[in-house]
Amino acid sequence: MTFAFDPVLPACAAALFASLFCVTAAGQEPAADPGRALLARLDAQRVPAAKVAATTLAIEGTYTVTFAGMGNGEPVAKGTFQEAFAGADLARHTSDMGPLGKMERGIRGDLVWEVDPGMGAKVHRGVHDAAVRRYYAWLRGAPLSPLYTKATKTGSETVGERECEVWRLEPAAGPADVVRMAADGTVLRLDIALPVPESADATWELQDAMPATVTFADWTEIDGVRLPRQRTMQMGPATVAFACTKLQFGATFAREAFEPPPAVAKAKAAPAAEPAFGPDGKPNYQVVPRDAQPAVTIRVKCKPDEIGKTLGTILPEVMAHLTEVGGKVAGPPFSVYHCKPGDAEVDLEGGIPVQAPVAEKGRVKNMALPAGRTLTAWHVGPYEGLAAAHEGLQQHVAAKGYKVRGPVWEVYWTDPGMVPDPAKWRTQLFQPIE
Repeated sequence: MTFAFDPVLPACAAALFASLFCVTAAGQEPAADPGRALLARLDAQRVPAAKVAATTLAIEGTYTVTFAGMGNGEPVAKGTFQEAFAGADLARHTSDMGPLGKMERGIRGDLVWEVDPGMGAKVHRGVHDAAVRRYYAWLRGAPLSPLYTKATKTGSETVGERECEVWRLEPAAGPADVVRMAADGTVLRLDIALPVPESADATWELQDAMPATVTFADWTEIDGVRLPRQRTMQMGPATVAFACTKLQFGATFAREAFEPPPAVAKAKAAPAAEPAFGPDGKPNYQVVPRDAQPAVTIRVKCKPDEIGKTLGTILPEVMAHLTEVGGKVAGPPFSVYHCKPGDAEVDLEGGIPVQAPVAEKGRVKNMALPAGRTLTAWHVGPYEGLAAAHEGLQQHVAAKGYKVRGPVWEVYWTDPGMVPDPAKWRTQLFQPIE
């Protein structure tokens, strides 16, 4: 089973000529404090805050993603991206991921959101909301002093070939950010904990938020402001390299440029999801509402011990067809079981979710995973354990008195080629119920 990496792709603008601090907030350290002196020095160099607040910034470019231990250093994903910034509370990033669809992120007023093409919409809250806002403030050149309560020098370090001071910047809540700055005030590296995309968490068992190391290079002056044309972000096993081909201040954006997709409003109103597993390590069975999901599949029959081999044949065939016809993938691969446990022959349908139906060819057909109430649970571990996971799911159905209304299906979140340890493979089970 394969599912391409969903890279961590926030915007590729970057800090405006490194002097992004302003020391006007009440309660800052005394003037003699080294942290205050640093902020004052940077503030003396920076672009006036009024100019930053009054203008818009548009960024376009390309990205590549490499994954530790994969592809001999060759990209596992690549594409184009766009960003739009307008003031402190308007930002949007869009990454074109080819057949996987588009990753979108943004800020609009009090809403910090993302839409993952595989997992759908998510709204960030609390420290995650604040971290994203700090990150975008760095990218658009906004004053950062309201976002930090303390700055402390912790040492020095070489970044590339330049000696840098290392400063720890503490927000009101959450982990501190760390910057490395050259003697002329240029910020060469920012360390900040950012929320990861939903599919990255599900696919590689990344935490909800994790440290990101961002390095800047190829600084260029644009309208009197220094911006880096090259930026890399390392987050977990992935390194995303951004090349900015367009950097434009004063860009005009359409009114809808910062409107999040409708799915974001639904995610904002939804209650927080329960954890996948309880304190005892057993699955938490959850009943969730689902919308119908278009998909492209191949349906075949095989022996029970040939399921893995069969999926290894039909899923690449489906993906090849989607690539040929330009279909947009909307999630990881899955299999539907149109049979009962213990049957001598398995009626198996394997496929890939898509954004919209595509032209059919041969045995490659359109279908839709059903809408409505659905019982779901997770299995983590080798595929040999899936039979027991299905048995547990059906036992829960019986214990709760649910009435099933269609076949069960599995979604394969982990690519064994990227995560070789079977103990970390994640599979999600779905059973439609009335």
